[in-house]
Amino acid sequence: LKGTTERYIKNLEMMRDIEKENRVRRYRDTRILLAEDNEVNREIFVEMLKKRDIEVVCAGDGAEAQTLLAQADFDLVFMDCQIPVMDGYAATRHIRAIPAYDGLPIIALTAHAMKGDREKC
Repeated sequence: LKGTTERYIKNLEMMRDIEKENRVRRYRDTRILLAEDNEVNREIFVEMLKKRDIEVVCAGDGAEAQTLLAQADFDLVFMDCQIPVMDGYAATRHIRAIPAYDGLPIIALTAHAMKGDREKC
């Protein structure tokens, strides 16, 4: 019984390792555009995703995000709502108006969780 239990535990650990590798592999070659003006937030975001082999390109404002989108393909955009030059709401409206970006996921980021903020998105 002891040998059976050890083999079972070993098999479970091996399966967890395989699942973890599959999750990491699934996101390889993913390119994310992060529109965020706060440098500390950018650093944290980039480090978290770099551990999963995800490429992150950063823009400091909405206008720069639009420029970067026009220059390269991205799989996903994380857009801070309160960024300078062109806020995230305006940048997202502009992006959504361009047919080439149909289906591009844009996820709003905000430190504000006030009533009405969600409706703006």
